[in-house]
Amino acid sequence: MINNTTFYTLLLSLLPGIGPGRIWAWQEIYGTPEKILLADPDTLPKITYNAKVSLRQFHSQGEMSPLACKGYQVLESLERQQATLLTAFDPDYSGLLKKIYRPPPLLFAKGNIQLLSLPQIAIIGTRNPTRSGLENTRLFGKYLAKGGFAITSGLALGIDGA
Repeated sequence: MINNTTFYTLLLSLLPGIGPGRIWAWQEIYGTPEKILLADPDTLPKITYNAKVSLRQFHSQGEMSPLACKGYQVLESLERQQATLLTAFDPDYSGLLKKIYRPPPLLFAKGNIQLLSLPQIAIIGTRNPTRSGLENTRLFGKYLAKGGFAITSGLALGIDGA
């Protein structure tokens, strides 16, 4: 079961035009994701027009707002995929990632989340790889994983997903 902090962080991440840096900046001001969501949108620094509209709808419609409905859709998708959603406050969140300035507020994880404590490596490349590029990526990933590395990916198309 997902906790409120995780759900509220997810909703913040779904606000149009709002990225991780903005979420952290707001959190420094307001303290918690819930307080950010409940704040008057006009008081949030550097908020986009569309994010203001989404927050106003959330304030007036609650769980029936487009923002909340989209959040529930993400959670349902994660459940179908047997994936996990972690915030930077979860004990299973990557300890190494927590050490960077303003780490990603959310991690979507699939598989054994205990592996996030292992040394990690990301393989990044083109979205339009050749067949040999995909094969080499899979081989690198396989051998690096056998060597004790967790392979981290945003699962973009191409090399990242391979």
